[in-house]
Amino acid sequence: MTLKEAPYNQLLRIIAIHNHHAEESEPEALRMAEMGLVDGHQIRVIKRAPLGDPIQIELLGYQLCLRSEQASQVEVEIITAEA
Repeated sequence: MTLKEAPYNQLLRIIAIHNHHAEESEPEALRMAEMGLVDGHQIRVIKRAPLGDPIQIELLGYQLCLRSEQASQVEVEIITAEA
């Protein structure tokens, strides 16, 4: 699932960043990495604006807002508690 589709207040792990526009992919990938959006980091969706854009997330001890288009590029998985 993508970060855009992720449920609220669930602990998530980034598993991939997909860039949809080839001509913009390198600068956009670097920008997202500089914000901490890299494979393996844990994140949580805090809230969404009324129309779904932007999305507020928490990662690495800080909060960040992403546009819906950016959130759709971040593939995540839900981290489940181990019994």
